[in-house]
Amino acid sequence: MKAVLFLCCYLMLGSAHAAAVYLTRHYEKNTGPDPTLTAEGVARAQQLAARLGDIPVTAIYTTPYQRTTETVTPLAEDKGLKLRHYAPDDLNAFADMLKSLPGNVVVAGHSNTTPQLVRLLGGPEFSLAESDFGKLFILTPGQPYVPVTVEMIPKTPPATP
Repeated sequence: MKAVLFLCCYLMLGSAHAAAVYLTRHYEKNTGPDPTLTAEGVARAQQLAARLGDIPVTAIYTTPYQRTTETVTPLAEDKGLKLRHYAPDDLNAFADMLKSLPGNVVVAGHSNTTPQLVRLLGGPEFSLAESDFGKLFILTPGQPYVPVTVEMIPKTPPATP
């Protein structure tokens, strides 16, 4: 009986951490000091919402810029969640907070912050080019190795047969 109780408590405590963290760099953007998404970027943002539609999401984080906010707005609207802003200049603290959050979390960032966050969450080191759009990094927290899956979010819905 004690062993069953211990196992139940262990499983409950273990599930208090993020099930998965989904990170993406903002999608295609216009030019300017705080650009919005292009039509391609908006279409890709809608595809992100479709891709994550069946996944329960507990929080969505974005930097306070239009391009990152617009990248996850369709998802937030579909999930009925408010966007939460994070400071891109304090990624260590943000990564620590992400590790302690329950459920699945989505983060929209930039070509410099997304690779840093993946690494801070235990993933591999890599870089994104200024022309890299549409990659979705899925991290499953764990020690000592954090598996990372990379998917491409299309600009248009996949063709149906």
